[in-house]
Amino acid sequence: MKLNVVMLCDFFDPELGYQESVLQKSFLSRGHSCSVICAPKMNIFDYYQGKKAPHAKTQSAGNIHRCDYLFRFRSLKLLRGIRSKLEELKPNLLFVHDINLSLLVAMLYVRKNPECVLICDNHCDESNSAKSFISKLVVYKLIKRCIVWIASHMVKRFYGVTPSCIEFMTRMLGVPERKTQLLPLCVNSIDFGEGLSGEKIKELRLGFDIPSDHFVVFTGGKLNELKRTHVLIDAVNERADVTLLICGAPESVEYGNELRRLAAGNKSIKFLGWQNLENIYSYMMCSDVGIFPGSQSVMWQQAIGAGLPILVGIGSHDGPNKTQDISYMCKYDAIRVLDENTSFSEQINQYISKLKDNPEVHMQSVKAAKATANNVLAYDHYIKEMESWWTV
Repeated sequence: MKLNVVMLCDFFDPELGYQESVLQKSFLSRGHSCSVICAPKMNIFDYYQGKKAPHAKTQSAGNIHRCDYLFRFRSLKLLRGIRSKLEELKPNLLFVHDINLSLLVAMLYVRKNPECVLICDNHCDESNSAKSFISKLVVYKLIKRCIVWIASHMVKRFYGVTPSCIEFMTRMLGVPERKTQLLPLCVNSIDFGEGLSGEKIKELRLGFDIPSDHFVVFTGGKLNELKRTHVLIDAVNERADVTLLICGAPESVEYGNELRRLAAGNKSIKFLGWQNLENIYSYMMCSDVGIFPGSQSVMWQQAIGAGLPILVGIGSHDGPNKTQDISYMCKYDAIRVLDENTSFSEQINQYISKLKDNPEVHMQSVKAAKATANNVLAYDHYIKEMESWWTV
């Protein structure tokens, strides 16, 4: 059965490769229709800083329908005209991203149109949300918990993108555990195709003036102190056989200046700036490994999809009980985790040396990354389950 999917979310940029855009592409690749109702288009940094962004554009295009905000206060948001847009699009699968006020509007639509299945996901856990007393007590334990209490009987699945997100939903928001399920941030194999040819990799490395004997490390994202990019630069500065590709942009001028100060004089550290998704994937596929010493990013999954083993840091600056849970990605051993109690520079360089000096170990790690991408981080597996709801 062909599904008519509508995703209801806040920020949406099809060029950035975030969950919503990759998921939309995955639905479309399986022959379903998939429309998105979302907020005005704006710069990602302006969005996360809560700015109204005077350059925001509300025009819809194709299957992307942009609506102005009716209400916006910190993490509590509601778009204008959702109900009328749903009546126009007539979904039979309605996917609400984030437990928010829009879930109540979606619930009203499904109550009137019971043939439509309602699902919702959550990206929040204690490493990224409910950090202040007011936020925890008022926003989450009062307002969002009430939203769940009102809407949960109409929701078929509450998905968490990590196990800790599921735990957060059940404990903090009162989501019934029987309705929860893991839906991790995934990749679309179509984006990577058959990978890059040897000639293309050689061409890209020559373009970056990378010596033929260098081991190429990829990192990136929205660069801030939690990402610990400065730690990775410090480690690479200790070596003469590594090139570091940094794909992304600093969230503050001060942190950007700090990174460039640390990298000054090292021509093997390349700041590539903010790139489109196609370029990001190309730079990943011409690298040997991905290293992300700090807070979790969708680039972890993207790097694995590109066939890179990755080294990550999962500790939190908020205490030992707020680490990031990545157990779901560790099935094939494509990921190594930094020990918070040992020198990061030492661990990073030991990891690089192990892979660089042992090609067979590196190749085994690459195979593990590809197995993880195909068997754990492919949206097709989860979409097939959704399709089954209409065939049983």
